Amino acid sequence: MRFDGRDKIPFFSLISSTLSFIFLTLFRVYMSNIDYFINSWASSIYSPTLTMIAIFISITFDVNSLIFLTILFCIFLCIKHRIFIGSIVFVGSILGNAITVYLIKEFIRSPRPLNMVINEVGFSFPSGHASSITVFTMISSYILFKKDIIHNKLPLISLYAFLVFIVCFNRIYLNVHWFSDVLGGFILGVAWTSLAIMILQHKIFKC
Repeated sequence: MRFDGRDKIPFFSLISSTLSFIFLTLFRVYMSNIDYFINSWASSIYSPTLTMIAIFISITFDVNSLIFLTILFCIFLCIKHRIFIGSIVFVGSILGNAITVYLIKEFIRSPRPLNMVINEVGFSFPSGHASSITVFTMISSYILFKKDIIHNKLPLISLYAFLVFIVCFNRIYLNVHWFSDVLGGFILGVAWTSLAIMILQHKIFKC
């Protein structure tokens, strides 16, 4: 397959993010000192009010909530703007990402930090919250901008960047993930987003 112009950007993004994720997975043990330092720092800024906010964010932007929000968003795209292929690819990407996270967690079986603020089940690496919010914000913004549904890009980009940061920080603050888990989730989300954009940019689909 040949890639021309902007098509090369998601292609190289997919390759680089995939290789980065594999590298992180294989060598994350060398990030232990960073993980423990950030984990300890997160415990030092604990407050009841901040914890209540963090729990709310954790529930609002968990994997299942983002899948549901994606489906609602895609129903809107289909009904209001007749964006069918983009909607299918979007839903497929958020589901594919969730399945990938689950399989990797079950394969690696990395334990969560022992000082979790809230009780979380399952394994730690990679963070499903981090990967899902990355996929949701990046693909939805791509579709909205590509189809000229939103013309002023800066407010949405700023909002989405804030959401990604706050959800990722939230998982670290609650000590339910190590920093490397969140970093891995973000990189995995970028990989899935890059794959989705590659598909949508293909002349057969054209978003």
